[in-house]
Amino acid sequence: MDENHLISSAFNFVNVPSAAWIDETGQIVRIDEGTYSMLHSFGEGEQAISFGTNVYEPALKDWVAKGADSEYVQSAATVAGNIRQHTADQQKADAAFRLGNLFRRHGQEAKADEYWEMARALNPDSVNFIRQNLTLTEEGSAGETFREMMGEYVSAGRDYYRPLDIKP
Repeated sequence: MDENHLISSAFNFVNVPSAAWIDETGQIVRIDEGTYSMLHSFGEGEQAISFGTNVYEPALKDWVAKGADSEYVQSAATVAGNIRQHTADQQKADAAFRLGNLFRRHGQEAKADEYWEMARALNPDSVNFIRQNLTLTEEGSAGETFREMMGEYVSAGRDYYRPLDIKP
């Protein structure tokens, strides 16, 4: 578990799970997309939520089998273009988030909450921060609070995940 979201912070992922495909030479050949390996649905009626896709797993298997010859490998320019640049506030938010986790590990709940709120205020688009906090609640990271937040997020036209460029 990447409790401090070091990987998602390094690549400025909005949410996890997200992926970076790294080849045997250490080169990133695909980056920043939701990695649910199948379509998931839960809830009913207006409360229903669907997420994921059935195209990611076959693409990943194709890359494992064919390596650099896979049609799903992205060019270096595409990979570089898909890495979202950090703002100064996002960098401060990442630091505040990690401080909150440190205080939590040392039993200082109030201080942890203070730094987590600071992180959310500095980077309100980070679903990572919100979901990490929700894991510590009774409802968990996919309960009513999460569903409400996602409804607002999507209604505002913000990308929860960057759209996949993988065709079925």
